[in-house]
Amino acid sequence: MTAEAKANVTLAKPSEAFRAFCSHLEEHGIPAEPSAGSGVVFRYDGFEVHIAERPDSLGFVVRAPSPNILYFVKEAVVQHLSETEPDAALALRWSDGGAAARPPNFQLATVESCEPVHDMMIRLRLQVDDCAALGTDGLHIKLMIPSDAAREPVWPAVAKNGTTAWPQGPDKLHVRYYTIRSFDLVRKTVTIDVVRHYGGKIAEWASTARKGASLGLMGPGGGGIPETTGCLFLAGDYTALPAIARILEALPENAAGTVLVTASQPGSGRQYLPETSLTVREVDGGSLYAEASRLVSAESNVQYAWFGGEFDEAQSMRRLFKQELGLDKDHQLSVAYWRRGKETDASLGEHDD
Repeated sequence: MTAEAKANVTLAKPSEAFRAFCSHLEEHGIPAEPSAGSGVVFRYDGFEVHIAERPDSLGFVVRAPSPNILYFVKEAVVQHLSETEPDAALALRWSDGGAAARPPNFQLATVESCEPVHDMMIRLRLQVDDCAALGTDGLHIKLMIPSDAAREPVWPAVAKNGTTAWPQGPDKLHVRYYTIRSFDLVRKTVTIDVVRHYGGKIAEWASTARKGASLGLMGPGGGGIPETTGCLFLAGDYTALPAIARILEALPENAAGTVLVTASQPGSGRQYLPETSLTVREVDGGSLYAEASRLVSAESNVQYAWFGGEFDEAQSMRRLFKQELGLDKDHQLSVAYWRRGKETDASLGEHDD
C-alpha cells in the first residue's frame, strides 16, 4: 500500500451507522474481516477500508496502492455513508486534505487526431501531460465535455469531504466512461475508440473534433485484464470491442478460448481485433446471448468468462456464466456499457455527473 487517509465522523448512533455501512458493502459482495486493531476491514481489488466503532463516532482508515485509487475509495466511503447519514457524510474530513482545485486524477486532454478506425467507430488520439498515470489502476477513464456546447467548460473540483464537486446548472458536464485502447508514453498520447451512434454527445463531438480541441479526463479505473491461464470466453457488442482488444493483447501467445463479437458486416470484428490464438466468432446484429448460450454449453472447460454490452444482456450473461459454466464472481465479469431505451453514449456505466 502506498497511499493512506484517515477520517473520524461524530454520530448520534454510531452502532446503527456501523451496521448499516457494513451491510451495504457486503451487499456489494465485499465481506467484512476482523481488523488487526478494533472494528472490521474490507479488502477488495488491492485496497482496504478499516472501520472502527467508537462511543460517539466512526473511524475510517483507507489504504490503496496509488493516490488515484485512494481518491476513488475515499469518495465511495462518503457516498456509502451518505445513504444513511447524509449530514455526517457532508461533515466528514480526511487527514490528507480538504477541498482542492481539481481531483488528483483529473487531466485536461487535447485532440491530436481524430479519424475513422472501424465502420462503427471514431478513434480519438489525445495529448495528456501525465500519460504514465493512465497505464495502471484500470482500463477505463471518464471523458467530459460541457452539456451546453456553447459554454466555456467549468471542470470538477474536490469538496471538503473528499468527493468530486461537479458543476451544476448551465455549467453541468456530460460525463461518460470509455476504454483506454492504447497509450504512448513517449508521445504522451492516449487513444480512445468511440462508437458512432445517434444521440451520443461525446460521439457527436468526436465526429467533428478538430486538432487542439480540449476535453476533461479522469481516471483510470474500472476493470482489468483477467488473470488466468485457463480457457477464456470473451463476448461483447461494438461498445466492448476496445476492451476485448486490450484483453487479447495482454494474453499469452498460447491462450485458448473463444471470442464472440457483434459485427456490422462479415469480418469487421476480426479486422478490428488484434491477432489472437482464440477462436473469433461474429454475430450479425441481434442478441449475443442466444449464440453465447449455444457456445458455452459446448465449452464446459471455460475457466474465465467476460462480457461487455447492453444492461439487460449483461444480466443474462452473468446468470449464464454462473449457471451453465459454474463460475463464481472471481472468474466472471459482465459489464453494462449502455442501457437500451436510455439516451446515452456507448460507454461503461450509465451515470451523467
